[in-house]
Amino acid sequence: MKKSNNSKKIIFKRRLLCCSILLVSKLLGCSNSLKCAFCENLLCLYCPLQMKNKFCRTVHSMCPPEELCFRAKGYYAGDLGLTASGCMTKQQCTMKHLVSYKGTNFTMTYTCCNWNFCNLAPSFSFFSSALLVAPLAATAFLLTRWMY
Repeated sequence: MKKSNNSKKIIFKRRLLCCSILLVSKLLGCSNSLKCAFCENLLCLYCPLQMKNKFCRTVHSMCPPEELCFRAKGYYAGDLGLTASGCMTKQQCTMKHLVSYKGTNFTMTYTCCNWNFCNLAPSFSFFSSALLVAPLAATAFLLTRWMY
């Protein structure tokens, strides 16, 4: 049975879309491209442990499987002094940790969430996040329109 030209085009477009997704997932640093391509790992913002008023140029990170995004706050004598964000296990989210930073002991508390970029810092504006998401959404829309 011979395939029609139209069905060959659809197969080619689907293969192109799949290859594009795998390429993007590799660029995002996903070691398991199929798992990454189907959005099974969370995307979070990473900012190292630092003083609360210090500017942090956040980095996008892909959490390992079974990890959540978090935002951390470190307190000394009841005052907020440290912040951090990234990925951690669900079990760690409910714990408090004692962290020594520049010779001072801080009690760290964590807030975890389970959707992409849910740990956005308050200083990270809606406009900035829209600039990141808009091109990806437009590409996905155009590829799906082009497929059919």
